[in-house]
Amino acid sequence: MYQVDRYVEIRQAVIKEGISKREASRCFGVSRQFVDKAMECPVPKPYVRSKVKPSKLDPHKGFIDSILESDKGVHKKQRHTAKRIHERLCEEEGFKGGYTLVKDYLQSKRRKCRESFVPLSHPPGEAQVDFGEADIYLNGELERCHYFAMTLPYSNATFIKAYPLERTESFLDGHVSAFEFFGKVPQRILYDNASIMVKKIEADKTRDVTDAFLGLVSHYLMDYKFANVASGNEKGHVEGNVGYSRRKFMVPIPRVNSYDELNLDLKEQCTRFLDRRVRGKKSSIRTMLCDDLQAMESLPKYPLDPCSKKAGTVSSTLLVRFDTNDYSVPFEYANCDVSIKAYWDQVQIYQRDVLIACHQRLFGKEGFSYHPMHYLKLLERKPGAMEQAAPLKGWNLPKSFIKFKEALESRLKQNGKREFIQTLRLLEAYEMTEIEIAIEEALRLQTISVDAVKLLADGLRDHSTPDLDLSAYPHIPMVQVKKTQTNDYMFLLGGSAA
Repeated sequence: MYQVDRYVEIRQAVIKEGISKREASRCFGVSRQFVDKAMECPVPKPYVRSKVKPSKLDPHKGFIDSILESDKGVHKKQRHTAKRIHERLCEEEGFKGGYTLVKDYLQSKRRKCRESFVPLSHPPGEAQVDFGEADIYLNGELERCHYFAMTLPYSNATFIKAYPLERTESFLDGHVSAFEFFGKVPQRILYDNASIMVKKIEADKTRDVTDAFLGLVSHYLMDYKFANVASGNEKGHVEGNVGYSRRKFMVPIPRVNSYDELNLDLKEQCTRFLDRRVRGKKSSIRTMLCDDLQAMESLPKYPLDPCSKKAGTVSSTLLVRFDTNDYSVPFEYANCDVSIKAYWDQVQIYQRDVLIACHQRLFGKEGFSYHPMHYLKLLERKPGAMEQAAPLKGWNLPKSFIKFKEALESRLKQNGKREFIQTLRLLEAYEMTEIEIAIEEALRLQTISVDAVKLLADGLRDHSTPDLDLSAYPHIPMVQVKKTQTNDYMFLLGGSAA
């Protein structure tokens, strides 16, 4: 800044005031060469080193270059760092220079090797798809979630939805949800080469795609394209948006009780995001989305069923296996062939197109999902297995049920377990609250039997008070009480009535 000010003063004195260069040199206390430079150029020229001094590293650059070349075929996390190269130079080459020389040389080499890209222009109606990862607190526990992202590069409109795992079901459900969010189907979608879609890349670069992906394409009749392998720049828009969405929508870390709660919040944020204007765009995202929608296709009459389908067989323990986990079915379907429909959040089991069981999906390995009701009919035949029955573990029944069970076992001994199981089977036709109230009333009336509970439950539904007429239940002991007679008491005293 000082030199520029001096240049201005010298140039004004010589050019405007007309003093000589010799006089300017004397007045400003600078050399004649400095005055000549000020007259040649309005501002000082940047310094350029006329001759580059040799570096201690020069004899060893070939060694470093050979290391960098060999690193190209090595896993990126096992490539040489600048520190490791410096250590090898010292040990193997006798290098006496410092670490900074090596670090600066590597930075210059890597900067020159960086790939250059052509800015792309995206027409309306096209989309890009990718998955990202983020941490969430689910019911207070830190968990890694995977989120599906679809972006429309022309308008920058974005839709994201979170899932526990990146699976085929998540991939399909993400598309269905994104199409519903935008209200239309993109003309063409750009993908990476994930195994969810691509089974194999042939020698001629064609892709052998999965049946699930072909089903998605066939249902929505959209065009698709795959990016070149290890060429994330080709779908850089969605990759950048994946990171932006994580920073924008998931910071601070979301705290939710379910994925439904998280996805509702993400959908609302995607909707609010439409009101923003992206740098370099002429209008807001919502306005430009209109151009995208005009170029997109209408939704089909029915959305795709976003699930994986598989055939299975029920085991003798009433279990069906899917993705290493076992799910229970009712007793009457033991050893039957069934079909399985797995969604991202649940597993449905069918027998001849009839839904026989539905479970929350397990995401671990070798887990079990039991429904206690599926085993009651079997336990009625084998009541001795009740105490150790795994499907009943963790079934939090009301306290009145336990009291009723103890009363039954006290009255009927071994048959008490079977009658308690019959009482539990009433839950097949009644609500838990109805049976709970009926059991509490049966305990109060001391009518300890499954028939009494059923009668009381029927009364709750009919809003009437049952008369507990036992004539319809011949297996319940009947007690007849005669009218009291005076002679009966006198007989006990050894006399007769007067």
